Amino acid sequence: MRRLAILAACSALALPLTACGGDEIDVADSGVPPAEAAAPAAAATTDAVAATRAAERIPKSRLAYPTAVAPRSRPRGLLFVIHGGGWGPSTNASIKEAAAWGTGYQKQGWAAYTISMHSGPAGIEDAVAAYDRNRRRFGPKVPFCAIGASSGGNVALMLAARRPAMRCVIANAPPTDLARLYRESPGNRNSLARLFPGRLMQKYSPIRFENAIKARLFLTVAANDTDVPPNQGTNFYRVHKQRTTLTILPPGDEFWTHSNVDADALDATFPKIDALLDSVARAAGR
Repeated sequence: MRRLAILAACSALALPLTACGGDEIDVADSGVPPAEAAAPAAAATTDAVAATRAAERIPKSRLAYPTAVAPRSRPRGLLFVIHGGGWGPSTNASIKEAAAWGTGYQKQGWAAYTISMHSGPAGIEDAVAAYDRNRRRFGPKVPFCAIGASSGGNVALMLAARRPAMRCVIANAPPTDLARLYRESPGNRNSLARLFPGRLMQKYSPIRFENAIKARLFLTVAANDTDVPPNQGTNFYRVHKQRTTLTILPPGDEFWTHSNVDADALDATFPKIDALLDSVARAAGR
């Protein structure tokens, strides 16, 4: 199965809330002690974010260690795996699918952290908190990257904006300009208005963070995507082109994220993603 296709169904999930805690679990014990040099605590949340966290019960995040190439005690890096689903709350199904996506990168020596998130802005703040928690665990030298599809790509890019030490982001069909998406994508209008009212569309639009994002970025969009139009990627590229690689997939027969794309063009992105992650790990001496 093509790795990027694993979240195709996940990006459209709209499942009921599940009754679990919001903490993390380790699915493989690495024996790595928490780092002594702790990262700053997560920024204070707004009342709305706090209210969302209090109202929603979500599954636990999952941390899994390398299964090949690198020992569990010294992963080549940590990859945050972020599911889509219209900024809805994580479910058991979405966490399971995202964790499955991460297994391919565990075989390349990376640890994979599947982030469980509340809905809307609270989910983005959850991702920032996950970064800080794992920075304390792994210390300052382990490179951190993120991969996400659809709204998960938005979260991944916002994580890079909020935490400039992020080394790379792989984003598939990511919403980068929420106000423009509201105007141009009727299918997203109601959820955007509900989850990101007022100025929050600007606050959580990665396109606005040209000076904050320092990570290397690999964006892929589909030319025929009507849910998240390709201009969400092309406009972002114009602003962030010094650090961004953009691929526009032509139409085809293989379902990917929101639409059917050319399978050969999609396959061509995989070695480029692998090369990016390898380059990041090597630059960190891992």
